[in-house]
Amino acid sequence: MQLAQPVVTLKTPGGYQVSNPAGTDEVVIQLNAVEVMRIKLGTNMTIKSLGSLSIEAQNITLKADNAVTIQSGMNMNLKVGGQADLRAVSRMTVTTPTFDVNGGALEVT
Repeated sequence: MQLAQPVVTLKTPGGYQVSNPAGTDEVVIQLNAVEVMRIKLGTNMTIKSLGSLSIEAQNITLKADNAVTIQSGMNMNLKVGGQADLRAVSRMTVTTPTFDVNGGALEVT
């Protein structure tokens, strides 16, 4: 998907610059000449950060028509301050060398 018209480079007094590198389907956001975000337009989209990436909002919804894949090279923490609901309409597999539910006191109701 090539942009219909090249995007003009926009600069702000605070040091931000938004541009569309020539011949690309990308929008680049820089702060004081350091790239902080690159958005690739087209069929697929990737958000990549050289450091940490945080997303904060009142509500966040992730939806995929086909699949959602979450992968971590080290640890994964999933916490909820209220009710949690994990469902599968087909088979669900949990694979782990150890499994601790409620401090070892598994309760099935």
